[in-house]
Amino acid sequence: MNREFIDRMGNNFGALLEELGFETIIFNEGKVYKHDDTYLRLTYVKGFEAFAIETAGSEEEAQNNVYEDSDWLSSSLDEDKLLQELRDLLDKYYLPEPPTNTLPAPHP
Repeated sequence: MNREFIDRMGNNFGALLEELGFETIIFNEGKVYKHDDTYLRLTYVKGFEAFAIETAGSEEEAQNNVYEDSDWLSSSLDEDKLLQELRDLLDKYYLPEPPTNTLPAPHP
């Protein structure tokens, strides 16, 4: 995998997260994206030829570089499919559900 593609995907990942309302924070000279109490970063793992979405559950964990691999995206996908899969994962697991109407239905 070439460095240009990895860098471009990192930039696209950041742009997508910012578009979705994540805050960009710099920790340990690297970009991290925060939404509520979740911190995300994207790391390319050469041995797996894949991108890992890594998460930390607090600012302290993020600052101390304590992340868990949460999801994997194959680098064999083309850019558009990779970004769509990333967006789908973010929508499914990392973004809050829209509020639902919890009021009871009116009686006829």
